[in-house]
Amino acid sequence: APNNARLLVYKLGGKATLPTPPAYTRAPLNPPPNFGDDALRARGQAKYNENCGSCHGNDGRVGNLFPDLRYAQALSNPALFKAIVIDGAFQSNGMVSFRKVVTVEEAEAIRAYVVSLANIAKTAPPEPPRAPRGGQAAAQPAAGATPVVPAAPAGAAVTPAAPALHQ
Repeated sequence: APNNARLLVYKLGGKATLPTPPAYTRAPLNPPPNFGDDALRARGQAKYNENCGSCHGNDGRVGNLFPDLRYAQALSNPALFKAIVIDGAFQSNGMVSFRKVVTVEEAEAIRAYVVSLANIAKTAPPEPPRAPRGGQAAAQPAAGATPVVPAAPAGAAVTPAAPALHQ
């Protein structure tokens, strides 16, 4: 899947426009059949949310930055899933080994849970295509414009803005 994260740098008075994003068609969702019982998938859900959700999205809700595990080829191959999650086969790509916090049995429970999410998604109606965050027009402020930051909802904690690095 495309990584829609990008860094935009503006020049006062600049006239450049962003290029049109390349077309992307998601690969078909083709998970293996569900396996294990409800208790196994519940254990997998708990371990997934504890260890995987911060990057891959809790309960299968994923963003654009990390792979959508519902589409992972490793779901069909228990040995490959173990090699990735336990043995750290993708460490050079940023996916660390979870050997210290996830057992082989828990990794298999996580796989059962993600397979069930993939099968649910496969039978769900298709999601409408999402536009890039901010949209094409919103990414081009007027020359000299100050970015607008939306107000926080009433009662929400407000995080102060980071200090400007270049002035």
